[in-house]
Amino acid sequence: MIKLSNFILLFFIYITILLVNSQDIYVNYNVPKGYSTFDECGDWNTPCVSIEDAGKRAISNSIASGVDQFITIVGNVDGTTSASFSNLYKYCGTLNIRSYNNVPVTIDGSSSTTPFITIEENEVVSCNKKRRYIFRFLQFENWDQTLAKININQETNLASIEDSKNVAIAFFNSKLTSISSLSLIYPKNIGYEYNQIATSITFNTLVAEKLTSSSTLFAPNSITNYLPPVYIVGGTTSFYSATFNDNNFTTTPFIYTVGGESRFTSSIVFNNSIFCTPFSFANAAIGTYRNLVFNDYKLTTLVQATGTPVLSYSLMNIHVTLNTAQDVPSGFCSINQYLGYTFSDSFIVVKDSGSSPIYSNVYPSSSSNRIPVLIDNSNVSFWPYLNLVETSFDFNFVNSQISLYYPIGDSNGIIRGSNSTIMLHSVEDNSVACGCSNCHFDSMIGTIECPIVTPTPSTCMCSCPCVSSSSSSLSSSSFSL
Repeated sequence: MIKLSNFILLFFIYITILLVNSQDIYVNYNVPKGYSTFDECGDWNTPCVSIEDAGKRAISNSIASGVDQFITIVGNVDGTTSASFSNLYKYCGTLNIRSYNNVPVTIDGSSSTTPFITIEENEVVSCNKKRRYIFRFLQFENWDQTLAKININQETNLASIEDSKNVAIAFFNSKLTSISSLSLIYPKNIGYEYNQIATSITFNTLVAEKLTSSSTLFAPNSITNYLPPVYIVGGTTSFYSATFNDNNFTTTPFIYTVGGESRFTSSIVFNNSIFCTPFSFANAAIGTYRNLVFNDYKLTTLVQATGTPVLSYSLMNIHVTLNTAQDVPSGFCSINQYLGYTFSDSFIVVKDSGSSPIYSNVYPSSSSNRIPVLIDNSNVSFWPYLNLVETSFDFNFVNSQISLYYPIGDSNGIIRGSNSTIMLHSVEDNSVACGCSNCHFDSMIGTIECPIVTPTPSTCMCSCPCVSSSSSSLSSSSFSL
């Protein structure tokens, strides 16, 4: 049996080893270089003079000790030299990057020609840990390059996640100024269905100003369409408690997602921002948008979604207020498609999609405004969030199968369109459904007395005013919040 005194001695030796192995690697761009190679830098007296050297030192320490590392940045990075990490895929475990004493430092990317952080699988690396890269109290400005990029063989097992394929980048208490590409998740193993939880980039407590669409970086596999601020294939990008001010997105959506997920939760505010394209464009993806507020903005489409397998969108507590930025200069917004997809002029758009549940509660600036919704060639269930019915919708259903759980009446919604089958779960006024030509209605609460065939003045089959098929072509472009 080990004596207590010996046990205590062994314990302190173990703790000392941990502290030595996980000591801070210091970075200071504002002192002379005092070393020859990266493995000689990192202590307080001989700090690394570049973020790249600090990253290489962290990888070396991680391989040698297996202990999580800390990188502490002392002082601002003025943009006269590169401020990018090298590829950190070989780092195994959790890497913490923070400012000294949690005093925010500014990292200027004016001279950087690669992403700030890159996780790219370009060789076989033995790692049985989850990879975590955590940044705290950093301010980024003047970045033409992507801030965070993940390019690995992503997890295709939808039931479980292998630790070696579990990669997460997280930014806490950050500020972004004059940046065009925040996050890029793009798999090396293209053509699969991915476990989107396994690969993620998160921004928590964020202030972002003067963001734009890129004018120098192209989207993967494109030579004509630029990279949007958030580009996701098979992964997840999340925003928690964020404020976006004075942003212009003229050539791309803010978010483009394929087979992944985008999340906005817990107080997200966009002030004085122009969106020439949909805020979010999704292909076979999931979106969770809660507590979004748009002030002084130009925005025609919040979400345009397409594709199968199943996609789901939760639009909960979306506030769209004073639209004073809608009078933009002529020609400022001229784009109407992106990566082969053409945009539609409705606030919520679903096209060519199967089995798509949508949960929505959107609050316009005026109760007299109806939110235009276009469902085209799709199978969609449309639900109110928490049974709140303050919002009035203008539903346009075309060649679709619809299950509508929203109460329909003249004060809170109308139905128009063509060639659709619509299951109504709550109807207050039959007359609001007569603008849908060649539509078949069914109801869980009784028979709705509206047309099964196209209503015309001579063959009216409903008790509401007869309309011609042409009257269902009411344009949504007149909608203004």
